[in-house]
Formats: sequence, structure tokens, C-alpha cells
Amino acid sequence: MIPCSTGDLLRLDLKKITKRIKGYGGGLDATEKTLIESFGENLRIARKFFFPELIKQIFEEIYLGKDLFYDKYKEHPRFSKGRGLILNERPLVDLETLLELRRKYYFGIVTGRERFEAELGIKNNF
Repeated sequence: MIPCSTGDLLRLDLKKITKRIKGYGGGLDATEKTLIESFGENLRIARKFFFPELIKQIFEEIYLGKDLFYDKYKEHPRFSKGRGLILNERPLVDLETLLELRRKYYFGIVTGRERFEAELGIKNNF
């Protein structure tokens, strides 16, 4: 709970806030928009709790899971101890299709992911 200027306590409902962020498409912009809506005139207070690096760490902990988070960052996760959501991902193209294409074309991988995550996806699925 956070003290407000009125002396009341502001209760953060993380489930509702998380659901709203997801509804806006996720990411930092959606987080900021949700905080603005949630806090209204108390935006000054909300901005004190808007830490992009902390948000990134929480996302990485949930996405990678405790073991892969440790492998990547060499530190134990603080917020999420579960299995990483990255392990649920499946390829869009099967191995046979890739091998067939490889016989006819040169190709590479283009991704917005970091190398660690891209290599993990290849290793786990092919």
C-alpha cells in the first residue's frame, strides 16, 4: 500500500494492472499508459514506481524461468521462481520443411531476440 496525498492508502491490484497492460499490447508504453490511468492525479506517485529496468528484469525472470535466467545473468531471480515461458514456444516451420528449403536456398535467421534466446530456440527445437 502506498500513502496518497489525501492520507488514504492506495491499494495496488497487480492482477488488474497486469491485465490492463496486456490489453494495451504489453511493453513499457502500455505500462506507462496503465499507470497514468490507474493513478490519475497521483501520477507523480506512479512515476516513482515506474522503473523500466525493474520491469525488464521481472519480464526476463518470467520469460526465461529461474534456471535460464541464472544461466544468462549469473544471478538468481528475485521475483519469479517458475519454469520459463520460453520453454512453451514451438517452431512455426517444421524441420523437414527447413531441410527442403536448405537444399534449394541459402538462408539465415533474422530476429529481434538476443543471441542467447535465439540459440536456445534452435537448440530446443531442432
